[in-house]
Amino acid sequence: MLGLTMAALSACAPGGQPTGSQVASGGADISSARPSTNRAPSSLGDTTASRTSSAAPPPEPAAGPNASAMTPTPTAATAAALPGCTATMLTTRTAGVLTFGTGPAPDPPWFQSANPGSGEGFEAAVAVAVAAVLGFSSERVVWAAGDSAAALAGAPMPFDVLIDQIREGAWDPARTDASSGYFDLTDALVMPTAEGAKINQRGVRLDGLIVGAVTGTRSEAWVRERGARQIVPLATAREGLDALAAGDIDALIMPTSQALRDTAGSATLTIVGQLPAGQWQPEQLRLVLAKGSPLTPCVSAAVDRLRVEGTLADLASKWISTPLAPPLS
Repeated sequence: MLGLTMAALSACAPGGQPTGSQVASGGADISSARPSTNRAPSSLGDTTASRTSSAAPPPEPAAGPNASAMTPTPTAATAAALPGCTATMLTTRTAGVLTFGTGPAPDPPWFQSANPGSGEGFEAAVAVAVAAVLGFSSERVVWAAGDSAAALAGAPMPFDVLIDQIREGAWDPARTDASSGYFDLTDALVMPTAEGAKINQRGVRLDGLIVGAVTGTRSEAWVRERGARQIVPLATAREGLDALAAGDIDALIMPTSQALRDTAGSATLTIVGQLPAGQWQPEQLRLVLAKGSPLTPCVSAAVDRLRVEGTLADLASKWISTPLAPPLS
């Protein structure tokens, strides 16, 4: 139906990354300010080709009931269209229109505006870029607010693609599809602002400190190597932040995505930086689609294309990596 053979779809996926029907069967979880480090093969196409889709534009869309009244998403530079994955060939909720959904309260650095259609912020920009690769111009991309939890539970989605900091363990492959990962999640070191300013980011030492570690983080060995006196396991990021505020711990290891959100605008807490992933394959943020969506393989292929071209790295660097969460060593 999409004009993509399974062999072609497999070629579109980087090592170990699922696409198409494979996407619906697996998932995992992580936290970093860098795009996925996997690399897709050259069969994704000539990335030096024209960045303008040759497909004829579809007719002007009628405003659907879920279409956002917000400003249209700005145009992004586009790669040559993927075979079988063009705006005129894809089946979307509204013909010729790609509808993205996100939660009711977009927050930085993922969205820099209450209007996700502004294209400002990492996830807003990723959505723009994915749509452009698929041949949807800015005026043919709309946004709909939605209940991400309900969508992840398999409820009908009022959009084609959900982007809302969805970690790999948060979606159920029996109920939804998910794309290739567009952002690696690492752990972040969070400390009181005054103490964090004393840490040398190029040779971190945590000598004598009591460090809390939120369940799911993978940096215990790194923390011990840096001289921490004790590591305290904590069930949730909220519990960790409360312990940090009360002085029960000196520092906190938590997922970078949560750290960026929970320390935004804080005068008392700072992100010292992102911890290296080490031997672990980082968990990733993924786009989520309805179970069996015909868009899934093309959305995954678009994400893979953006990774190969370096677009994801550029967007992460612009919106997240520096100076919000610099890498630590």
